Amino acid sequence: MRSSAVRCSVSMLVALSFATAAHATTWVVPEQEEMLDTADAVVLATVSGLRSVEAFDGSQIATEVTLRVHEGYKGARAGDRLVLREYGGAVGESRQWIFGSPEYSVGETVLAYLKVDETGVLRTHHLGLGKVGARVASNGRIWLSRVSPKGHGRRIESLSHFLRRIPPTLRNAEPVIANAPQLVGRAQATTQFRLMQPASRWFDLPVHVWGDVSGDSFIGASGSRQSIVEAAAAWSGLAGSTMDVRYDGERNGGGFQCVPGALTISFDDPRGEIDDPKSCGGVLAVGGFCASGSVRAGTPYQTITSGSVVFNNGWSGCGFWSKSDFRNFKEVVTHELGHALGLAHSADGQTSSSFVSDATMYWMAHFDGRGAGLRDYDHGAIAYLYDDGGPSSTPRPTATPRPTPTPKSPEPTPTPKPANPSDVDGDGVRNADDNCASAANADQADRDGDGIGDACDSCADLPNQRADQACTLLSGRATITGSSRPEAQLVLDGSFGGVVDTRTVQTIRFELQGNGQSYAVALPPGALRSNRYGSTAYYSTRTLAVSLRRASKGGMLVGLRVVAPEVKALIGDSLAVRVVLPSTSAAMSLPCATRKSSSRSVTQCQANQTTGTTPRPPTSRGGRPTR
Repeated sequence: MRSSAVRCSVSMLVALSFATAAHATTWVVPEQEEMLDTADAVVLATVSGLRSVEAFDGSQIATEVTLRVHEGYKGARAGDRLVLREYGGAVGESRQWIFGSPEYSVGETVLAYLKVDETGVLRTHHLGLGKVGARVASNGRIWLSRVSPKGHGRRIESLSHFLRRIPPTLRNAEPVIANAPQLVGRAQATTQFRLMQPASRWFDLPVHVWGDVSGDSFIGASGSRQSIVEAAAAWSGLAGSTMDVRYDGERNGGGFQCVPGALTISFDDPRGEIDDPKSCGGVLAVGGFCASGSVRAGTPYQTITSGSVVFNNGWSGCGFWSKSDFRNFKEVVTHELGHALGLAHSADGQTSSSFVSDATMYWMAHFDGRGAGLRDYDHGAIAYLYDDGGPSSTPRPTATPRPTPTPKSPEPTPTPKPANPSDVDGDGVRNADDNCASAANADQADRDGDGIGDACDSCADLPNQRADQACTLLSGRATITGSSRPEAQLVLDGSFGGVVDTRTVQTIRFELQGNGQSYAVALPPGALRSNRYGSTAYYSTRTLAVSLRRASKGGMLVGLRVVAPEVKALIGDSLAVRVVLPSTSAAMSLPCATRKSSSRSVTQCQANQTTGTTPRPPTSRGGRPTR
């Protein structure tokens, strides 16, 4: 794994065709007719595959979502195979996500509105608004669940009811042609495209914000700059928070990107990353951050290393985008900066709590004249994430003192040295720079190089990226079988010490390195199926099988079978394997030898008996993937 792994999070603020009321503005989700009209394809399909790829320079992650079409209502036919490309995903320790993105899982049935962008990429129309959940009832009837008008709650309707509202001419639309090439880079197969965890925050303050030289094409450079300055000031110097945001000037806007040490803002969607609005409806802006892939020692957070905000284009004809009054524009800037600082939405749908819905971090813009102003929720959220270590604003109850006997020979006690809030363990290294902030370690020793100091590291000899995660040695073998086909099959059988109750294993991950390449397979929470005794768990599809079971003589057996093009790139002189469970990890490095014939190659990776490695375990159970 690269030590410089990056995690990115992005969020969107939605503004859709509107109607005004006294003292308030209501934002309305596009009607079905408008979505049908503007989408290039509308299909009922099942998700048959997910593949995330990180660019070689680490600047971006995208995920390919493969859909198998059951019924095509516009731009596609039954039996078609469509490959979407969504921004975000997970590769190794790297993460990127756009809040409001459509969430997909392998095997899920969906009604999807799709759009081909100017580069030939097919993606979900208007992010999450273009993906409608489809549930198949026991009687075979299909029910759809979409965002309701005005964005409040969900609207449930049957598929048959939906079909009665589709114009007959829609089926005559030209088929979609997405000619974007397959993504190239570090890849990872997965079963879910979901919102990431855990939370992240900036540790190196102040946060340096850079605006866009051109500014918003309608608001102008001066108004854009003024709005950013005020939004930055709104998040700085708040009671209970250490957050400090400073405006450093302008650069050329480059879209969503990771620029270490900077928070960059771009206007007019320079790289075409957001669907253009229509009738003043669509996504106003996206914003987020990039962060290290490991939890910072002594904290529950990952470290944000850069941030980015991108504004959409096409708002000049909308009443809420004013050249003379920037208050609505300032609210959007303030909201997106909040995401780039690490804050999520206060809510992503209807809520009866005015405390939550009134927040500037609410999922829809208010446009009530607040400008760069914050509300109580926003103050509390930023103070929680960037706690200054001061006393809580909520008084704590104190116990009633009881009289104690006076010592016969009282002795003076030394006055305790006041704690330094910026160096809580007193080792002379600032918390922000300390690889073990909870225990004194002035030498900052880190012999396995995983960013966690030996004084805090539960596994000081094996990189494990998490100070609360135990580790052990993995023993076993791996076989990679390739042919003239693009993909190859990898079969891994391993064992490690300790006993694990498989009922408690919510996630499992395999990290593989060979020939200078990295590949990972990760199962999301709940994918593994455990037996009632907690002794066996498994997951199996046509191209992926995972098993975890208790060995008869103690320890655990783990198996992996995967068929993927990326497996071929791992073939070399050695193969490193790491298995990661929620509370433990195990790793090994194996020498490899390859035998070739006219039709295929077989690479065996196994430690020989002279190494003292435990002999290979029995083959693990689980469905064998086929090509």
